Amino acid sequence: MKVIVTCKENYRESLIGQKDYLVIEIYVSVRKQKISYRISDEQGTLAIYNNDLFVIKDPALSGYSIKTENLSTLITVTKLLELDKVSGDVNGLWVEYFDGDVETTKKIHKIIKEYAKTQNIEINEPISYSI
Repeated sequence: MKVIVTCKENYRESLIGQKDYLVIEIYVSVRKQKISYRISDEQGTLAIYNNDLFVIKDPALSGYSIKTENLSTLITVTKLLELDKVSGDVNGLWVEYFDGDVETTKKIHKIIKEYAKTQNIEINEPISYSI
């Protein structure tokens, strides 16, 4: 099982109320006393949203890796870490993703779509692969 959250209500044009979303990453900052989720929004962007927009539907962490550094914790889909075999640092992948690296974007979306499919959750394709 994967972590699934339900959006409480519509949020801009990015999230639909009462819709389930697959959580790709969870960011926990003790210092900021904040929890955020990375999900695929309605535009297909793998964006970060505050946890207060959602209720947890399924909290299972199977297939996720946990990394703790300083006063922060990152819980991420393990397969994403495998894309960066050199450092195992998912942050480098997100830099490439948001810088518009088409190959990285396609690889990330493929992994996320496979995860979502196992939970019967539809993931939107990005509006453009040249983000």
